[in-house]
Amino acid sequence: MAKEYSWGKFKWNRLGYAEAMDGNAALQGMLRGKAEGIATRATSMLAPDGHDVPAFRVSRCQGTLAKGFRVSACSDHAKHAQAKHKILTRAALSSGG
Repeated sequence: MAKEYSWGKFKWNRLGYAEAMDGNAALQGMLRGKAEGIATRATSMLAPDGHDVPAFRVSRCQGTLAKGFRVSACSDHAKHAQAKHKILTRAALSSGG
């Protein structure tokens, strides 16, 4: 049985959220665009390492509730920068979400 939560007049339904996220192509496109923006911004924050390997990649993932997109480091240089300087977190915060 799905739980329902309410905040004031708003009633949140877990199954309705999953259906809206998975079935809406425009929303999925917006999420992909935001993820690609974060990956581009994080790549621009990296110091040049002299390799042609892309630093960050965007991949589709299945979350607990719905489908989404994940940004992850590809190269060792990007993984080190993420671990030491939190490049992805800084890129996400600078993009406003």
